[in-house]
Amino acid sequence: MDDNLNVYFIEANAGPGLNPNNDEKDRVFRNMLFGMYDIEFALLRSRIKRVVNFVNRVDADAKRSGKELSVYLKENEKDLKAEFANVTMNRFEPEYNISLGNTWEYVLDENYLDI
Repeated sequence: MDDNLNVYFIEANAGPGLNPNNDEKDRVFRNMLFGMYDIEFALLRSRIKRVVNFVNRVDADAKRSGKELSVYLKENEKDLKAEFANVTMNRFEPEYNISLGNTWEYVLDENYLDI
């Protein structure tokens, strides 16, 4: 999964063996699932914080301009859409970072960088 939550299919196994039939496998699967949920919740909480701040700021800006919200939105539609696209990108806000015990590592495949 990339920063924009695009999912890439990499491999399929006829029998992936996800049944924890021993203690080590059970520990690995639990850590993997807890780590995945930890990441997802941190990203969602971060995004929600930014969206709420964006909506509150736009509402306040419309009120300060003395215009109806619908008029303000229409007049600033292009800029607001660009800002909203940035606000909704996946990134961690400092207060919602992943837990210290999470074993996730950010991996960057430099083959996909725009040069």
